[in-house]
This record gives sequence, C-alpha cells and structure tokens, in this order.
Amino acid sequence: MIEIKNITKYYGKKKAIDNISLTLTEGIYGLLGPNGAGKSTLINILVTALSQTAGEVLYGGIDIRDKRSDYLSDLGFLPQNPRFYKNYTAEEFLKYMAALKNVGGKIDGKIDELLDFVNLAKEKKNKIGTFSGGMLQRIGVAQALINDPKIVIFDEPTAGLDPKERIRFRNLLSEISNNRTVILATHIVPDVEYIANKVILMNNGEIIKTDTPNELMKSIDGNVWELIVSVDEIEKYITMYDISNAYREGDIYKLRIVSSEQPHEKAVSLSPILEDVFLYYCGKQ
Repeated sequence: MIEIKNITKYYGKKKAIDNISLTLTEGIYGLLGPNGAGKSTLINILVTALSQTAGEVLYGGIDIRDKRSDYLSDLGFLPQNPRFYKNYTAEEFLKYMAALKNVGGKIDGKIDELLDFVNLAKEKKNKIGTFSGGMLQRIGVAQALINDPKIVIFDEPTAGLDPKERIRFRNLLSEISNNRTVILATHIVPDVEYIANKVILMNNGEIIKTDTPNELMKSIDGNVWELIVSVDEIEKYITMYDISNAYREGDIYKLRIVSSEQPHEKAVSLSPILEDVFLYYCGKQ
C-alpha cells in the first residue's frame, strides 16, 4: 500500500502540487488531467526523482526516502519520452537494465519470458534503433517489469502511438495488474476509460475527484446535452459552452455540450461518458 500524505511541491514560487493525499492499493489507477495539471510532478515524487516541499509518501508505513533502496526494488517505471541505447539489441538492453536493478539469478529465461509477453520475441537480436514507437513502448514495459515489481508507474505512455498500439498497450496493462499497483498518468481519456479500476482526476495541482469510471460518470448525470444547430450558430455555442464533440451533417451540427444548465429548450439530455467528466471538471483546458 502507498500512502500519499499532504504532498505539496513548489518550483520557486510556483505551486505545482497542492496538499495532495491518496491511498493506493492493488489495481489500475488512471491519473487523468490536462497538460500542466501536476501529474508528472507527482509521478517524479513517487519514483523519488524529485523531493516534495512538504508531506510524505509511505510504503508499508515507512517513508520512501528512509528506505529508498528497498522501495525502488519493488518499483517499475516507464517515464514520459524514455531514451534507449539504440545500438543495444532488445536482449542486451534488458540484461543491462537487470544489472542496474540488481536482479540476481539466471536472467536469460526471464528476458525471453518478458519479450514474449510484450510480443517482441522475434526482435530479440534486433537493435533498438530499428524499433517503431510502439515497439519502443513495449520494450519499455519489459524493462519496467524486469525486477518483478509490486508497483508499476507509466507516465504518458501512449503519446504518439497509433490506435492499434494504444490498444495493445492497454491490454498489456490489464495483464500485469494482478497483485500489483499500476499507475497510468495520461491526458488521453480512452487510455483509462476501459482499464482503470479507479480514476484520479487532477487539475491545477489538486485532486478534483477520485472514483471508479462509472461513479464519475454518474456524478455529472444531467449535465450532458445534445443540441442540433445551424452552421451559422456553431461559433456562438463553442464560445459559450464546453463542447465534447461537434459532428457536422450537411448544413447542421450535432453538438455534445457539457453544461450544468440546459443550453437550449431543444437540447436533449444524454448519458455521460468519461470524456464528458474530464471536460466538466477540467473545462476548456
């Protein structure tokens, strides 16, 4: 169990995180928020790359800074925009990461198992410099799991991936979540909608809401509308309301509007989706 207690982080006079408290157990947590919400700062504190200005993070009841080595041995991490040694083969890279993480015993079988798991077994002897973006993310997952961690953290892992690779990545996350705490930090709503047990909605350095996707959608029931408008009216409604989707059919637009008030007497109430929740709490950011 990870306990985040009253974490605050300043960069100079700028407050990046404001008095955050959370308790994380087994399962997948989607850390969702717009760019600049403070997600990466929180992640860097959790992986001990940054020190907080105030507060503490406890793992097994002990401050992670007091037993950093023990904590890191239970941690797997895939950072945003990871860098790889392009001249290493997939096998060589995982052996290197195993050495850095002091993984003992015979590692060859573990590497073969991980490469098969991330569907890179056939690329074992190929240099990482030849890999596509999706393949790089998958080798990143493999290195994060090389020490069989109890906590796995991914920071914006699907940015730049095509839809097929994003689905593949989400499926991998679901498979590794058993008996682990998995934290997925992203601003891409579908990445957490289908796999997260809980969503942590973050904005402006604060936690706005924490709940299951279904409960978050219920929390804004009655605040999502469909309205059909003419092409001439579209600019007015985009200016006045948060719009999660605008679909054009000839000379009309079907608008999906997130608003606590009915935007027009002809607007029809819709069931919320997680993207509506994101827009409701984070606005046009």
